[in-house]
Amino acid sequence: MLRLARVPRWPATGPGGGGVIDLVPLGECVLVATPDTLTPLADATEITITSDEEGRMTGADGFGSFGESVRRVFANDDSPVRLWLAGEEYVREEALVA
Repeated sequence: MLRLARVPRWPATGPGGGGVIDLVPLGECVLVATPDTLTPLADATEITITSDEEGRMTGADGFGSFGESVRRVFANDDSPVRLWLAGEEYVREEALVA
């Protein structure tokens, strides 16, 4: 059973090599919004959740990573610490200043 309720606990994923992103739960999938653009959800990458910690990009623009894997990493206290979108790593903002 998927615990999709965990996804909203990481609403602002934070900075990474591709800029800042936000995860937006939408039914059975999650959209990857880019808040630094005028239309953050217009060409949003779509992630289909396959397990508690993993998913697959099932919708992406021409420069996206369609079909690539997504992996979330959690600390011992069950708080999210990392997100991997294909080859890009995203961390919480607090981790960059620590």
